[in-house]
Amino acid sequence: MLLAGALLTITLNPLVFAAIGPMERAIQKRPRLVRWLERPAGPLAELPPAVEPQALHDHVVLIGYGKVGEPIARELARQGLPHVVVEQNREAVEELRGRGVPAIYGDATRVEILVHAHIERARLLMVATSDPLQARLIVEHALRQNPRIDMVVRTHSDAERDYLERNGVARVVVAEREVALGFIRYALNCFGAPQHLAEAAAETLQVDRNKPSSPATNAG
Repeated sequence: MLLAGALLTITLNPLVFAAIGPMERAIQKRPRLVRWLERPAGPLAELPPAVEPQALHDHVVLIGYGKVGEPIARELARQGLPHVVVEQNREAVEELRGRGVPAIYGDATRVEILVHAHIERARLLMVATSDPLQARLIVEHALRQNPRIDMVVRTHSDAERDYLERNGVARVVVAEREVALGFIRYALNCFGAPQHLAEAAAETLQVDRNKPSSPATNAG
C-alpha cells in the first residue's frame, strides 16, 4: 500500500503543478471569488499598528517561521535587517509581535497577505516553507507585485529547483543537498584538505546535481 501511494503521488504531482496556472487565472477572472478567498484573518492579517508602512522599504519578507524560518528570523533581527514575517501559526505570530517583530498571520499564497507585507517595496523574499505548491504561487504573486525583487526559496527536489530558477528565483536551496554539502565540507576538512579544495568539491557536487545518482544501499 505504501508503494502504491508513493507511485500515485509521483504520478499526480506533475498534473497538479500543471493545473496551478490555469486554475489561478480562472479564479482571477471572478472578482467575488477572489475577494472571498482573500478575505483577511482579522487584525493579525495586517501589520501591527506600531509599524509605520511608509518606513518599511528595502526589507525582507520571510515566509514561514518553522524550523527553518525561526533561525533565519532571529539572525535577521540580530543583524538589524528590516523584515516582515508571514506565518500561518497564530501563536507564533503573537509571540513574534510580543518581541516587537513585524509579523502577519495568514497564507502567503493570498495576494492580500503579501500586499500587507509591502512586497512591492521589499528587497528580498525568503520562502522557508516546504510546500512546493505554495512556493510556486508565492513566487508568482511576488513577481507580479515586484518584478525586480530578489528571492531565495526552499525546496526538496532538483526538478523543482530547476523550475523555480527558470521562473526568476535567484537562489533555490534544496534541503537534502545542502545537508550533503555540509557533510562533504566537514569530511574534507577533517582529513586536512585546504578550505578552497573543500569549497571546490562542494561546488562540483552542486554542478553534478543533474547527473543520475547510483542506486542507494541505505535510506540515509
